[in-house]
Parts: sequence; structure tokens; C-alpha cells
Amino acid sequence: MENERTEVKSLALQGSVAVFMFNCCDSFISNTRITLNEGNGGDNIGVSLVENALKSLILNNSTAHEYGEEIGIPICLPKPEKATNRIKCVASEQISTFAEYLRANDKAPKTVQGYTSDVKTILKIIATEHFNDTALELLDLSKITQIQVKSAEQALYNADNFKIRTFFRYKQGWGSFCAFIGMKEWQFTQKINATQEYKNEVISNGEVNKIIDYCTKKRLFAKTDTERIRWFRKEIAIRLGYEMGFRSCEYGNAKFDEVERDGRITITQSKHNGVRAVAVTKEISNIIAEFKNFLETRNLFPANGGIFEKSNGKSYSTSTFRRWLKQTAEACCVAVNQAKTHGLRHRFARNFYSSTLDESMLANIMGHKSMKTTRQYTIPTFENQRDLMQKSVDIARGFYEPQAAA
Repeated sequence: MENERTEVKSLALQGSVAVFMFNCCDSFISNTRITLNEGNGGDNIGVSLVENALKSLILNNSTAHEYGEEIGIPICLPKPEKATNRIKCVASEQISTFAEYLRANDKAPKTVQGYTSDVKTILKIIATEHFNDTALELLDLSKITQIQVKSAEQALYNADNFKIRTFFRYKQGWGSFCAFIGMKEWQFTQKINATQEYKNEVISNGEVNKIIDYCTKKRLFAKTDTERIRWFRKEIAIRLGYEMGFRSCEYGNAKFDEVERDGRITITQSKHNGVRAVAVTKEISNIIAEFKNFLETRNLFPANGGIFEKSNGKSYSTSTFRRWLKQTAEACCVAVNQAKTHGLRHRFARNFYSSTLDESMLANIMGHKSMKTTRQYTIPTFENQRDLMQKSVDIARGFYEPQAAA
């Protein structure tokens, strides 16, 4: 087996005993070291025979025994022992067990789905490159080597469609799987500061305002009711992400009556299946009220009162919201790689934190279970650091005068 060290403990050779260590890679033997006890002579012939045997054998007991019979020398090669910490199980079964483990540790359904999908992708690369495209139902994890894992890592890193955030996600999911099966040495080692790089790609306030203004104009000058309804929903969806930090999977929670009655949106269907209420900003409240009035005057108000409710009573999918933002960004000449629904959420977090410096409130609004997650959204830019440092110096020296509250 590739890169495994195999120890041949004894080999009877014309009354002499040979003890040696060697590395094996399939049927090729390298770095052979042979030591013969002093004995009946003919050592040179014995060494030659042993070398020929090693170089032509595929290392397993039956082949070694057959070769020994041919040359008249009894040969017994013990099978190499597998690492004791590897799970001797086919890949598909282990992935299923891994998913159950994640659920038992209270991981979000989206996280479980993402991690298992990433692990399958990596194992498929390994199976394709090193195991003749073996199906995951037949792939034995105990046969995978660290070099094969490293090869899969490089394949992902060198892919034509490489994205920092995607690779970082693979690294997280695969790392959790490796820790689960006790093979931490399989973890990806590529050094990459994905979090900081991703933050630098967050859409700017100017670009978001450009997109919102475009939606407003298209809505006001729409020629048909269907077109106006579509632009109402696009503008509200973008504002929910930008002004309230919504995830795209949470848009379906928005109801007309709750916004009008309570001035908030209660989120019951979310990433962590938790319940939280988020206050609605004045701008969003006004546009939702205008949208509701428009639907009621035309007898088009949805049966269940959902802002993003289709005629069949179901909400639009998250992929639809992503497509809306991408199409609108293209129409506004905004970089598509920055026009992401989660990028709107990042921009909201940075705006809120820079003006309030209240991580606890931000975590509550965004629905984070851990403050560590919230801090990933609040990494300060160089300009933020400089301004805050200058402010602290001015306060210490008595030059800073806080502005009076309005």
C-alpha cells in the first residue's frame, strides 16, 4: 500500500535469516536494507534472490508464498497493519453517521447539509483520482492516505471556479469530518484568511443604494400591475437584507398584518429553527404599507397575508431572491460577485456595529447563537481602526467634544 512502511520480520534463506525494512509503493520497492546473519555462506546469492523477490512482488502473503515456491525459498510477508484510529467503514455509511453526530450536537440543518455535501465532494475527488471512480457506497475509508487527501485539497484550490469563501467552507466541513473519524492529520493545511478576504468583498453602501433607487424607479414607472408587484417585492427583499439583516431563507416570514399592527416581523423559519422578532425600519414599513394598499385595491391580496407569497400560497425560494439581486445588480452595472443576499446581511451588520458598537444587540437582531459568529461580521476596516484610535487619543487629551443629542 502506498507510503506504508512494512516490516518483514523473518525470511528463511538457505539457513540464514534476513531481517530488513523497506518502503513500498504498489509493487515497486525502494530504500531496501538487508542484513544477513553469519551462516552457511552463499550470502551474495541470497541477497540477490531477496532483492529480486522484493522488486517483483505485490506485497501480500499469497503472492509472496507462490514466488517462494518458484525459487525454492519459503517467504512469508506479514500484511501491514492499518492505522488503529481509522474508521474501517465505507464512506457513505460514515457520512450518514457524521450527519447524525452534527444533529446531535445541535448544528443547524443548513450546516449539516452543507458539511455532508462538502465531504461527499472531497471523497468523490479522491475516489475518481485514486480508486477508479469507485462509488461512495463501496469506498473504504481505511484505504485512503494523507497524500491522496492532499491531492484533493490541491484540486479544489486550483479549480478554475475557485472562490475563497467556498474553499474555506470545504476546509471547515472536511475538518469537522476528520475530527469525527479520528484522522486529524487529513485536515486541509492550505493557509488562507478567508474571513478577512470575504469581508473586503462586501457590497458597499453606495452600490446598495444604487440598486434600491433602480428598483424604486422601475416600480414607479411600471406599465402593468404584474410588473409593479414584481418590483415591489424586489425592493422590499433587498431592503430586508440591507436594513434589517435578514437571511434569504427568512424573507418568507414577512407578513403584512404583523408589520402594520406591531411594527415588527417575527421570524419562525430560520437557519437555527429559532424564533425572534425584528423591528421594522420606517422606510420598509412605509413601502410595505404602500404595497398592501396596491394589492387590496386590485383584489390581489394574498390569501395568507405573506409579502412574498405566490398564488399557490407558498413563498418564493431563496434562489429566487438571489436571482432578483443578481439581475438588478447587472442592470445597475454593480459587480455581480459582490451582489449577494448574504452580502446585504454583512453590510447591515457592519453599518449597525460601526454606529452603535453594540455586539449584544447585533447578535440578537441577526439571530446568532454565539457571539463568535457575530464578531465575524464586525471585523473593523482600516479606516474604522484609525478613526477609533484617533477618537481615543482626542478624548485622553481633552480635545474631543461629544455631539449633543438631538
